[in-house]
Amino acid sequence: MFYMIGWKRNMKDNKSILWFDIETAPECLTEVERATYPKRRLWEKKSETNEWIEWTFNWYIKKASVYPEFSKVVCVSFKLWDKVKTISIKDSDEKKLLEEVFPILHQQMNRLWWFNIYNFDIPFLWKRYIINWYLPPMWLDIANVKPWELDDVMVDVMQIWKHTSFWCSLDLLSITLLWESPKSEWTWEYVASALLANNFDWIEKYCEWDVLYAEKCYEYIMNPEEILISK
Repeated sequence: MFYMIGWKRNMKDNKSILWFDIETAPECLTEVERATYPKRRLWEKKSETNEWIEWTFNWYIKKASVYPEFSKVVCVSFKLWDKVKTISIKDSDEKKLLEEVFPILHQQMNRLWWFNIYNFDIPFLWKRYIINWYLPPMWLDIANVKPWELDDVMVDVMQIWKHTSFWCSLDLLSITLLWESPKSEWTWEYVASALLANNFDWIEKYCEWDVLYAEKCYEYIMNPEEILISK
């Protein structure tokens, strides 16, 4: 009950809430790049110690995106004041993207909200800033901070729904609560293929869908009666 009170308190000032999502893709996208990829042997070594990882290149393309040492940020979407802003590597590279994202994240007046932000997006971003020789916003360093200690800075919808129980994906939560999902046809595993095809429009739209659906799920959790009436 303590956490729910905190989240409801923050929701009163929803104009300062910054909904947020990132999309990631492997550093190496083709077999040609793989031939000279300096981390190839390290991915193969990781596959030896992780049962759910295979050493094949196709498996690397599908699964490397969750590891900041083997992948990169290719798109970031924000929603603030009912406006959605998306920044991708369409016209630049990852370092330039991180430079553009920095002032947005650095605005302490905004609280950062998202789904699984504590376990994935924030630590992933922090590491990619470091890897790119770029000092990240200080509050991205949450390694020794508990989720409930970040109540005034960020809120994780997954932690709200988890409620001391089991983990749930945004796809499953959206289907369960809203009867529809932004991932009905495509998932994060297809971002690499879209990047290889230079389909930045799809990547950006997919990232924005995740932001909007995370917000919808949160609103449903906090106000299920209103959501049902609107339907």
